[in-house]
Amino acid sequence: MAVVITGVSILVFVADNKIVWSYAGAMAIASVLGGYYGAVVGRRLPKGLIRVFVVTVGLVLSAYYF
Repeated sequence: MAVVITGVSILVFVADNKIVWSYAGAMAIASVLGGYYGAVVGRRLPKGLIRVFVVTVGLVLSAYYF
């Protein structure tokens, strides 16, 4: 599902000519590496710590934007 959403968003941005191609390659590589190593680190941390972090960030962002 995430691949479909990402694919559609890429098509929309390409169609609207909103992509700065000189940065696209570096951002794609950084995204893949960040996703991979983020998962590695996330598996090593206690589940409770991750849960508290996610809930706290969600609450803070909700308070900020609403």
